[in-house]
Amino acid sequence: MVHIGDRPLEQWRALGYGRRETVVCFYCWRGIDAQTGTKVPLLARGRIGGLVRPHFAHPAGTAPPGGHSRETVWHINAKHRLARWAATLSNVTQVRLEQWTEHRDRRADVHVVLDDGARLALEAQRELITDELWQARHRDYAAAHVRDVWFMRPDTRIPHVLFAEGIPAETRRGYAGDWKRFTTWCARTGRRALPATGDTLTEYLTHLKGEDKSPATMDRALASIAVAHAAAELPKPSTVGARRVLKGHETERKKSKDPSRRPRRAAATPPVLHKMVAATDTAAAIGRRDVAVLLLGFALAAHRSELRLLDWSDVAEVEEGLAVEIWRPKVNHEGPLGVPYGSNPATCPVRALRAWRQHLIETGRPPAGPLFLRIDRHGRIAHPMHRNGKPIGDPTGRITGEGIGDAVARAAARADLTAPAGLLPDLAPRWSGHSPRRGFATAGKQAGKDFIETGRHGGWTDGSKSLAAYFDQAGIWDETNPLYGIGL
Repeated sequence: MVHIGDRPLEQWRALGYGRRETVVCFYCWRGIDAQTGTKVPLLARGRIGGLVRPHFAHPAGTAPPGGHSRETVWHINAKHRLARWAATLSNVTQVRLEQWTEHRDRRADVHVVLDDGARLALEAQRELITDELWQARHRDYAAAHVRDVWFMRPDTRIPHVLFAEGIPAETRRGYAGDWKRFTTWCARTGRRALPATGDTLTEYLTHLKGEDKSPATMDRALASIAVAHAAAELPKPSTVGARRVLKGHETERKKSKDPSRRPRRAAATPPVLHKMVAATDTAAAIGRRDVAVLLLGFALAAHRSELRLLDWSDVAEVEEGLAVEIWRPKVNHEGPLGVPYGSNPATCPVRALRAWRQHLIETGRPPAGPLFLRIDRHGRIAHPMHRNGKPIGDPTGRITGEGIGDAVARAAARADLTAPAGLLPDLAPRWSGHSPRRGFATAGKQAGKDFIETGRHGGWTDGSKSLAAYFDQAGIWDETNPLYGIGL
């Protein structure tokens, strides 16, 4: 593949139409607007409409009706410019245009190999690309161990998902689902989703109330709509009416006294962790890993998305315990978090992580890369996964957020901390990857720890409403209860 600027015009003319005819239209040859393999020799011209602008052109009568699309012409120019730029970099050893990945899942506009062996896919994007399509391409490149780098045309609307940097993965997935449901409702009711009006939001929240959605679900729906407008660089619609609907729904739910409407999110406090650890077989790889997940998750008050992203390089064993560098997407935090040795060896996060590391060493896996790895039902650590002959999952074997949640749920079941939901729906608490984080907040309040310091350790913003709610619920039986000591 060549570009008009690669040689003087006279050289291209000698190779083009009416002469050697070895310079042919790339698009026609690739089957774009023509049958694959069509060879159309090109003319090399120096002007367009009186302006000096060298370009290749079809001879009269050989171009497809209307010519090739603007996107195609822009795209090929962008790819050549990216390729020429990449070739000038000192750490680049190879540059190829239109290079397929190993399993031919994706074809990079420009494929680049760096001197350290890393492979990049440079993608030039002129038009809007949907979140779903971008994510599919990104996943395919990741599975092929290729890092994709996107170059968007300045006036291109960026996919919403690319604005989600700093938003936890679970929240991003929730937003994506909420936005899809909102746009579907708008299409069905003849309303406009982007930009939306305040009246549209009020009507939509009324619709969600009619479906008896939880207040949390309704609140997140409003947040997803706000994120979509911000990504499109549009003003956010008024939420005054929608918030009134939400507030009224919350009030009605509280008045109903329906136990099924009061979520019982379980807190994995230290007494609970003692039971979970005691019921876990730590001779098995999955047992050692699960115990380390539970205890380190509690000690860091980590979201499951934060815990799964930890690498061994983020953890340093020091005299006092562990110094852990953890990425907090919602707060600015500099420096490591300190995790001291526990007073009880069985529930000490430092010893638990040391035991997991020792198991990896004993099985021939040096502690490098992801801190926590997936383990299948056969006990195989980070075993490659395939679907329809193609590799799936994180190629490094990193555990997923769902895997973190499953580890907590398994531990609760082993310790008989769950009840059959069908038999006792009002009593069965919900154990999840969030339980250690909530347990940390609950234990902090019960131990009389400072609200601000507890919040900063756990990554809550100062004055966090969610942390305040945890503290309030944990403090109903401590000395702050005004009924103690008043003489009853």
